[in-house]
Formats: sequence, structure tokens, C-alpha cells
Amino acid sequence: MRKANQLLILGSAATLASGAALAGPPVPFDQWSVTNGTVTVDYGGGATCPTGFTCGAALTGDGFFQRQLTDNATGAKYFQTIVTDLGATGSPASLSFADESYVMQGGTTGIANQQRMDSTTPGQGTLTATSVLNMGWAHAAGSPDVDIMQTVSDAATGLTSSMTFKQNRDTNGNATGTALDLDQSIVLDAVNNDKQGFVLRKRDGDLNGTSRDAAVDPPLLPAGATPSDNMSWAATDNIQVVWIGQAVTTTAGSQDKFGYQGYTNFSVTPNATISYFDTASFGDTPGKGGWNWQTTPFGPQPVFP
Repeated sequence: MRKANQLLILGSAATLASGAALAGPPVPFDQWSVTNGTVTVDYGGGATCPTGFTCGAALTGDGFFQRQLTDNATGAKYFQTIVTDLGATGSPASLSFADESYVMQGGTTGIANQQRMDSTTPGQGTLTATSVLNMGWAHAAGSPDVDIMQTVSDAATGLTSSMTFKQNRDTNGNATGTALDLDQSIVLDAVNNDKQGFVLRKRDGDLNGTSRDAAVDPPLLPAGATPSDNMSWAATDNIQVVWIGQAVTTTAGSQDKFGYQGYTNFSVTPNATISYFDTASFGDTPGKGGWNWQTTPFGPQPVFP
């Protein structure tokens, strides 16, 4: 129940409109621990109040801590709230659930929030999730306003699936850039080392930040791609790459490989798409997936599972 309620709080916080711009939480996250449900803050040397702040008396409970912080330099006041499981013991990164948030008083909208979940269910695998919000007054230049990561894994089936979502917003709360990563791998047959990998990376707006000219830039795909091996896009275009790799042992005992990679630019009409597939490999680098992979803006080259 504690987790469900806090997720509802987080969802509501994410709808807050943006306001004045500062940089992240007033003090760094994770400067606390919990013992049998009692939360203790420590800012170095046993200090219970961060340097440069005045701290009010804390309201506490089992797995709960809340107080007011006042910035001595600016006079800004914040509510600091920490929530974890009942009876929990450990540091924030080691707990099955940890949530820390800062809300500025005085009608200024926004929130600085970090939430972690780490849950293992026998027979159902492991779920880990981290979300960071720095919205409104907590907007940090160069960092996304919304940053969410989730991973599900199951050792019994060899399945690993992860999702990362980032979004920037302007002062009115409108999205100015989005980044979405979906990665999945599965072991089809551990004896024969048969496996499959899937990657989708999508970028738009100020979280794209790259541009290409098909007439002068190197090809994105090998010769033989359909309908061509290259594509243009502008720095704020909505672009996507999809890669699929597969290795499967046939009844004859040989292992067949299959690879696919495709790019789409959703910002042009009609949408532009190029793609390539290979029945002998799944990339141009041993142990990796993809051809001429563009780490900027799409991140690291896929690793074949």
C-alpha cells in the first residue's frame, strides 16, 4: 500500500506546470538511511541539517520523514519528504522502495523527486525502476525534467527487458524533447546459444540535437538497403532506429543468423523509412548489433545477448 500510494503522489506531481528555473533539488538526494523504519539524515560528520540551511523539526513515522528546509541565502522554503517501506533497514540504493521529494512553498510550482523500486518475486523475475523529476523551479539546465528507467529480468527464461524515458519541458510545461529507449533480449535455447535481441531508440526535439545530410554524410546502412542506404534529418526531427538480431540453430545443426536495422523520420510527410536485413549476420562489429551505429543521438551500440 505504501508503494501504491506514493506512485499516485508521483503521478500527480508529474502534472505540475513548470515555473522559475533553478537546478535540481536544493540539496543532493540520498543523504539518508533507515533502520527498522526510523529514517536518519546525515550530511557529513553526523550533521542532520545541510550547510547553508535552517531545518525545522521533523514529522516522523515508520518509514516516513518530513520537515521544512529554509535556504539561508535566498529565504526559499522547501518541504523535504522521505518515504520507504515499513520496518525497512538500509541505504536508499539498497531498499526495495525509496522516495525522496522537495516541494517549494509559496505557490511556486514544480518538484524535485527521486524514486526507486527493486522487487524480486520467486518465479516471476526481478523488477527495478528509477524515476527522477526536476520540474518547474527544479529544472536543471542540461538534464531532462523527466527521467524514468525500468528493467524486468527473469533468469529462468533468460529474458531481460528495459525501458528508459526522458523528457524536457519549457516554462509552460510543454514537452520540448523526448528520448525513448526500449531494449529486450531473450535466450531461446541455452544449450545451442540461440538468442534474440531487440532495440528501439527514439529521439525528438532538443533531445535529438543532431542533423544529417544524406547527400554528404556517410551511409547509415550497408549497400542493398531499401529504398536507399542513407537518410537526412534536422536537429529537432522526430527520428527512430530499430534493430533486431537473432541466432537460431536449424534441424541440420547449423546456426542461422538474422539481422535487421531500420530508420524512420516521422517529421517529414510522408514519413521517411530506410531498412536493411542480412541473413548471415546481425551487425558490423563482433558481439555487437547494428550497422554504422549512430551513438549520437541513439546511445551505445546494441550488444547481442
